[in-house]
Amino acid sequence: MGSLTFLVTAALLYWLWAIVAIATHLAITIKVYFDAKELSEPALGISRYLWTAISFVLPIGGMLIYWLMNHSTLKRSSYTKYY
Repeated sequence: MGSLTFLVTAALLYWLWAIVAIATHLAITIKVYFDAKELSEPALGISRYLWTAISFVLPIGGMLIYWLMNHSTLKRSSYTKYY
């Protein structure tokens, strides 16, 4: 009986973790899409659909790349204002 309880608990925790991970993944993708939609000049001229695809395929990494290229001081326009 003890091993059955363990298996049920493990399965429940696994599915709870999977649901949270999928929800977070979709939330990141949706956030990147709507933020990219607001940009007047996206980095490298990449469309919001491509940024959405990148963040969908690489959830955390895609969001980090998106932020670095569009909102950090690494953005090209932040270099031009100092020259």
